[in-house]
Amino acid sequence: MRPVDKGRESRVFVYGTLRKDARGQVLSPLCRGWAFEGYGTVQAELYDFGAYPGAIPSRSASDRVRGEIYVLPDTGQTLRLVDHYEGCGPEDLPPYEFEREVVEVAREHGDTTTAWIYWYRPTPRGRRLASGDYLERAEPAKP
Repeated sequence: MRPVDKGRESRVFVYGTLRKDARGQVLSPLCRGWAFEGYGTVQAELYDFGAYPGAIPSRSASDRVRGEIYVLPDTGQTLRLVDHYEGCGPEDLPPYEFEREVVEVAREHGDTTTAWIYWYRPTPRGRRLASGDYLERAEPAKP
């Protein structure tokens, strides 16, 4: 089931390849006009699948995924572009690998906000990143 847009939420929480320190030249145009609002965490577990991560909701309050909060320009159009990038746009066939949902984000300075997140939906088969921070993942050892 595709998530339904809840109100006019204009923020997105990104925890992987769309983070400013992880973007390459290909992703920078997708994020053009995004206004960085700060860092935050969500209650989730983070898995590393090699080229990208996936977060899944957690029942444990101690499980936190670190990411960045952005205010989006032209929210509807921007979310359509990100949905396409994440493989959950109207042209993509279910089951989706990622689905968008509004979550509560704890900001680094103690308050909270709500933002869109893209949850990983299949059973995770990657390596769990205990730090919850995709940018802190250790590079695999070379043979």
